[in-house]
Amino acid sequence: MLGLDQVRRYSWADEDTNLAWTLAVITDRTPAEVIDAYGGDPNQTPEVLPFAEAQVSPDELGACSLVQLREADGQVVAIENNGWRGKANEVAVRASTCGADYISVFWNLNANYKLTAAANGKLTASFDPLTVQHPAPIGEIYPDWINEVVFTDEELPAILLAVAEQQTGLAVDPAWLTDPLPTYRVPS
Repeated sequence: MLGLDQVRRYSWADEDTNLAWTLAVITDRTPAEVIDAYGGDPNQTPEVLPFAEAQVSPDELGACSLVQLREADGQVVAIENNGWRGKANEVAVRASTCGADYISVFWNLNANYKLTAAANGKLTASFDPLTVQHPAPIGEIYPDWINEVVFTDEELPAILLAVAEQQTGLAVDPAWLTDPLPTYRVPS
């Protein structure tokens, strides 16, 4: 069961009312393989930007995403500032082939949320945590662990980050939002 202490560790995400992002954690992949799975060119030379500057211009919104990568504890973390490429089911499936695991959490300023996960090239979760019901509605996939989490709208960003940590063993560090990271342009 997801504990209150695990959720409270991520209260910073609930307090940042302007935070809109997709955060993904991928095991057993290189950064180049992750960019390829996102649909980008793994041979491109990335810009190094802090999170606040890694935004597409308004005229590019929806046409491309800026994906920031960081390696942490043997996993690749992909971060998109106000982007949503990493919540796509097909990205999760491609990134998880050949024994890899993928999980992403997404939220935006319009109260849209999604959790996506895949293992070994198979989608294992794809759902809006605010609309969880049993049985799962058509088009949504619930993971085996869904009954271990209570999704509430009051602390949902913190809950989603706690779930990502619980599923990957990787603690999400708020410094990832300030540290300059390699940033890749990928088509949406």
